[in-house]
Amino acid sequence: MKVRGAIDSNAGMDVHKKKHTSRFHGAALVLVAVGLAGACGTSDLSPEAIEAHQQRMVYGADDFQDAGDVSPSDPWYARVQATASLFRNNRISCSGSTCDLTTFPYETGEVSNSVYKPLCSGERFAGQPSGSFCTGFLVGPDTLVTAAHCTGGGGCPNIQVVFGFTAEEGEPVNTTVSADDVYSCDQILAMRYEASGDLADRLDFAVIKLDRPVTGRMPLALRTSGTLSNGAPVGAVGGYLGLPLKVAGGATVKGTSGSARFEASLDTGPGVSGGPVFNLDTGLVEGILVSGGVLSHQLEIEDGQECARTYPCDEVDGCFVGPDVRDWAMATYIDEVVKVLEGRSCFDNIKNGDETDIDCGGPDCAPCIPGWGCEQDSDCRVFLDCHVPYCGADQKCTYDSEACACNEDSDCDDGIACTTDYCSGYTCWNIGTESCECIFSWDCDDGDPCTVDSCDQYSCTNSPVEGCASCQTNADCGGPKLPICVVPLCDASGICDNDDSACECADDSECDDGNPCTRDLCFVNTRACIHIDECSSGCTEATAVDLGGPGNAVTVPNDGCVRVRDDYPNWWGTQRTMLLQTGSGGSYPVPFSWSNQCAGSSGQGTFNGSWQSQTLSPTNGNCATLIDLNGDGSGNVELRYYGQ
Repeated sequence: MKVRGAIDSNAGMDVHKKKHTSRFHGAALVLVAVGLAGACGTSDLSPEAIEAHQQRMVYGADDFQDAGDVSPSDPWYARVQATASLFRNNRISCSGSTCDLTTFPYETGEVSNSVYKPLCSGERFAGQPSGSFCTGFLVGPDTLVTAAHCTGGGGCPNIQVVFGFTAEEGEPVNTTVSADDVYSCDQILAMRYEASGDLADRLDFAVIKLDRPVTGRMPLALRTSGTLSNGAPVGAVGGYLGLPLKVAGGATVKGTSGSARFEASLDTGPGVSGGPVFNLDTGLVEGILVSGGVLSHQLEIEDGQECARTYPCDEVDGCFVGPDVRDWAMATYIDEVVKVLEGRSCFDNIKNGDETDIDCGGPDCAPCIPGWGCEQDSDCRVFLDCHVPYCGADQKCTYDSEACACNEDSDCDDGIACTTDYCSGYTCWNIGTESCECIFSWDCDDGDPCTVDSCDQYSCTNSPVEGCASCQTNADCGGPKLPICVVPLCDASGICDNDDSACECADDSECDDGNPCTRDLCFVNTRACIHIDECSSGCTEATAVDLGGPGNAVTVPNDGCVRVRDDYPNWWGTQRTMLLQTGSGGSYPVPFSWSNQCAGSSGQGTFNGSWQSQTLSPTNGNCATLIDLNGDGSGNVELRYYGQ
């Protein structure tokens, strides 16, 4: 409940959360909210600005392929040819007809102070040279498209565009390229970057004019009409981790509800921002990669240094989801770039045409943000899902935020002393601190395999698992107290998993011998069946249907035994009454005893040779009442049975 102060409630909206799977003692804070333009680059491309994103995302199968392995007959070849790696000026040194790229091998021991964590040994592409910071693609002879956040860190004068930075997987990489393949940024023709609002509604693209026309490479074809559908197959090209260009196919569109971006299960990672996303059915460019999903990964220690190990996300469900977090890669729709290339007025920094303010409002341009001019409510954009935008009386866009979860930090107090509570993006964040007992369930591990360890409200609960016994050796699992047929076994997880395969039974139900006049039991000490004869002489088995109603009776020797199972339909009272009638011969009285094993009840009585009733315990279809007659054996009695 500790409320964090001095936080801009609208800052850091493009939030991703990093999930670290190593164990933290003392419940260290491991959920980190980082204000980023995207998982693939930032407006400030310093190492500090993007160090939170060290890992690539892989949905399902790993679809990354080195661009150098693509054959000229493959449709991907032309796409790779038109895709460029963006370098900083200080990473390129040209002399005469060649240029040397300044790179470093991307592996443990070489990247200790790099922008990203190194890849662990055995990871794909570990050791390849890294040097680029973003990606771009050719849309005209001298026109390149990239993500707007890739133009930070010095702007246009500090961007060098390099074509042909590719490799064949497992082969040495040539970091010397032809000077004919290196171009400079001459000017930014159009750019739109929106740092606030829902991620799916934030534009992020830049159109760059190069210092000269590109030769020997064909610009990519863009979709200029129609719409993109959910489920469409897509692929991308990009410089993952600043390495030579990679191709990633095998993805599908997962969401198209955003006004500016769509979601897809593209294998991506830092450095691919600005890369083209292709519709694999049409071959046309559908969008610009601008953001990755949430990275579910594990940092390991190798040679005394942290390294990143890739763990795939689910192809259907994606990665971990949190507030204002997308679990798929995201791309800006190409439609806005098409408008720029067609000469429309929404990106010329002038209020003209049907616009209600500079480059916004009206029928063609994006809605305006709060404080900008408007004529009607539709000219104003939805800032967040909980905002209701409208055009105010002063003809300025505004919004109602009463439906939001919070407007200030004090709205977010969760009553838990060890959390830091604050409002960011009109969403409450309650982050556990080191003073909390736990943050994740693994912080509550008590070392007992027979408890379920959970962290609830930052407090640990260790709930015993019924029937589970922990152990260190076989002797801990019962030993001499066990039935002789049970072999005590302590399994590898420290849980008793005794072997009772040599036992005859586990309970009485496994001992039925089919004889109606025996009580069948599983002897607890030996786990062997025993059968107790409950009748002093021969036995007759009958049911309530056999005995119920006129003419339905059973004749039993007056020293015999009958077991009655109650299956008579609709006669389910709380008592049962047995009628006996004198048969032929014999002498009276006839003493008898009765018992009901399931009810645990019994009794005695005497029949006098005429119709006589005897109330017995209720029975059911699975358990019978046993009546043992103790006459002299010289005659019979007739029994009937009914419920009341």
